[in-house]
Amino acid sequence: MKSLFDSSVLVAALLETHPSHKTSRAIVLEHRGRSGEFAISQHALLETYAVLTGMRTRPRLTPPMVRLAMTELLAPAEVVPLSPSDYQECLMTAESSNLIGGAICDLLHLRAAEIWGAAQLVTLNPKHFRPLAGRLRIAVAEP
Repeated sequence: MKSLFDSSVLVAALLETHPSHKTSRAIVLEHRGRSGEFAISQHALLETYAVLTGMRTRPRLTPPMVRLAMTELLAPAEVVPLSPSDYQECLMTAESSNLIGGAICDLLHLRAAEIWGAAQLVTLNPKHFRPLAGRLRIAVAEP
């Protein structure tokens, strides 16, 4: 099943101390082995890097460490790009739906899933996505 993963799952899959590490890593590894069924949005790629390098862990997760771990885990993933018109569409959707704050980022993930033809978006935050995903006919799944 074509699955697009958001950054919540990617961060958990990469961070051994995360409470959802085992289940998130398992589902990512499962999808890695399925050609054409594993994708992430450009936004998720950068958001994952930002979260991991910005964490106050001991020892600190350095940019080279994070990039290497991401490359090793996510190399088989298709990275779905968004065009300027996709961003404009997300802004218009956010405005017409009266969405505020970080919900716009959820729209970016969903837009990427729609463009790629994903059957599901995999996230640790399903309540953020379910109200938005229904009209796109994209299932929202947890690891």
